[in-house]
Amino acid sequence: MAKRIYQISGMHCAACEVLVERAFRNSSVVEKVKANQAGWAEVWSQAEPNIAAINETLAAHGYRVQAGATTSSRFSVKRLGGIMLVIVATYLLFRRFNLVPNLSSGQDLSLGVVFVMGLVAAVSSCIAVTGGLLVAISTAHAQTHPNNTGWQKFRPHIFFNIGRVISYTVLGGVVGALGSVLALSSVMNGIVTLVASLAMIILGIKLLNILPIFSSLTIRPPKFIAHQLHDAAGNTRAWAPFFLGAGTFFLPCGFTQALQLYVLTRGDAGVGATTMLMFSLGTLPALIGLGAVTSFVKGRWQALVATVAGAAVVALGFINFGYGLNLTGLNSKINQLKESAKIVASERGVEINDPNVTLVDGVQVVKMDVVARGYSPNRFTIRAGVPVRWEIRGVNTYGCQSILQFPALNTTKYIKSGINVIEFTAQGEGQMPFHCAMGMYTGSFTVLPDKGS
Repeated sequence: MAKRIYQISGMHCAACEVLVERAFRNSSVVEKVKANQAGWAEVWSQAEPNIAAINETLAAHGYRVQAGATTSSRFSVKRLGGIMLVIVATYLLFRRFNLVPNLSSGQDLSLGVVFVMGLVAAVSSCIAVTGGLLVAISTAHAQTHPNNTGWQKFRPHIFFNIGRVISYTVLGGVVGALGSVLALSSVMNGIVTLVASLAMIILGIKLLNILPIFSSLTIRPPKFIAHQLHDAAGNTRAWAPFFLGAGTFFLPCGFTQALQLYVLTRGDAGVGATTMLMFSLGTLPALIGLGAVTSFVKGRWQALVATVAGAAVVALGFINFGYGLNLTGLNSKINQLKESAKIVASERGVEINDPNVTLVDGVQVVKMDVVARGYSPNRFTIRAGVPVRWEIRGVNTYGCQSILQFPALNTTKYIKSGINVIEFTAQGEGQMPFHCAMGMYTGSFTVLPDKGS
């Protein structure tokens, strides 16, 4: 009995190993076979297997067998470099490139405007949360069930979106009727974002298949069990993606939270349900498209999709991790430590020289615009012990920036078109940060000591 090594093109996951091994085992001359997703198989046989027949069996799955030993392609400097370029490019794209049109969520929104907001949300900030999660899940599902047809792979995504639409409709009505009962605090939103970000980063690295330590995190049955179960009809459990889609209502997405606060202010269950229904329907085209891409590709193309998706998911995970740090206040604490020396060193008698802060009748008037890219300006210097009138002009209030959270006052403000006012008096020197609902856009007040202290 001789040992032969074959190159296998198109392999990209653990499930591929089972399919390849089963194809070789169908040959009467093969005694033992061990496949590796890195792209090769070790075969012990009495004679040369019929490679043409094996290729005919594997063609439906996008694999091809070639004779001859090959080195493992698990790690490649060129491949790793390409992946890093994709990650960096995706990161810069989502942070710098703005394709969001000028929509304004005023006091009353038509259902048509809400639907368009859903279309916009699905290709902008919300794609970093819901879309990134869906890409990771759909790609992983396609890898786990490579022998399924495209429609079989696509079925979980249908259940995901059905769960999302039903959840948004029902919970939108609940929010409209019950008020702020379901509202999460900024810190809790930050924790949810950090956990989701870490999960996305790990999933992305596993899809890239560049660090074996992450691949080992996958819990899978021994291969002999997989072979025994492979012939059984693998019914996809609809409840898992259904409830996952339903849970996206609670994910930190600026557009979602803006509409949640909108229906909260309306105080009407019917308005809440119909508003969130139209918004969720608007997100369907982009989310279904993401699922379709990972469901109807095979072999090398599926491996390519897994690589691109993995790189994108890693980039989105890092972006969201930064947002989570903003929401939990950790970034603000770090910045406060950096600024503390400057604040302590400042002279109490020196007048504030901030062009965006004016003193009118003993009140510090601060003016800020809410625009497409966040808050402008977003840094202010004020004096402790002196009343502040913060005038916020809503110019573009369509997304994350329309939900302004001010942790120092435990305040969440829904910014409408026009002038919005927040009044407060800082009691001590330091930093008073503020940010949008997702932590994407930030700003802060630097509070100098009271002149009289």
